[in-house]
Amino acid sequence: MAYQVVFAQDKPLVQVLDFQTSHFEHLVGAKYEGDILFGYRWRDAKGENIAIFTRTKDETFLGDQPEDDVIGDSATTAWLHAYHYVCLEDGKCELVREVKDFEKRCQFDLLVEFIEHSVYISDWDQDGIGELTFMYRLACRSDLSPATVKLIMLEGGEKYAIRGYSFNVGKADYQAIPPEGESKVDPTFEDAPPALLEFAKRHWELFVVEH
Repeated sequence: MAYQVVFAQDKPLVQVLDFQTSHFEHLVGAKYEGDILFGYRWRDAKGENIAIFTRTKDETFLGDQPEDDVIGDSATTAWLHAYHYVCLEDGKCELVREVKDFEKRCQFDLLVEFIEHSVYISDWDQDGIGELTFMYRLACRSDLSPATVKLIMLEGGEKYAIRGYSFNVGKADYQAIPPEGESKVDPTFEDAPPALLEFAKRHWELFVVEH
């Protein structure tokens, strides 16, 4: 993980803390689905924050309904969850925001993963409230098609996003549909401080490449 700590008058506005799974599992009110992959902890003007990233186990089934379009064949579903909690002085934690996404009824190669090294804690607008940025990939494919890639930025309960597709430098001669590396900025960024979108675009370019 990379992170930025912003100082004002020699005092950190956002301070990144060590994270252990036990920090989260023993907190009152903390709930999650799937298996914990990793997590992060930081302190800002809101208090102590904890973010955990989980993935459900692959669920494989035989399609038995016409609308499933997988009759007689196995298909697999998996979910990703990201939870942002803020912990109060009484030890209770409140869910600020949950982000969840999935790849459903996949009959080919299933890809459902967070890009762990994309997680970034910052305070680009210097308001004392940390921004949590992360990216993930989703795909169900049997060829060289790009994966769906999403960048999510959370700040104080607000969610901003860039959505698009991965780019693989090893597939330069493959004419992908949709185009590799294509992205679209969510309109929610229009209401955010410009510094947040500037960072998000730079961050997207760092992690959109699929190796």
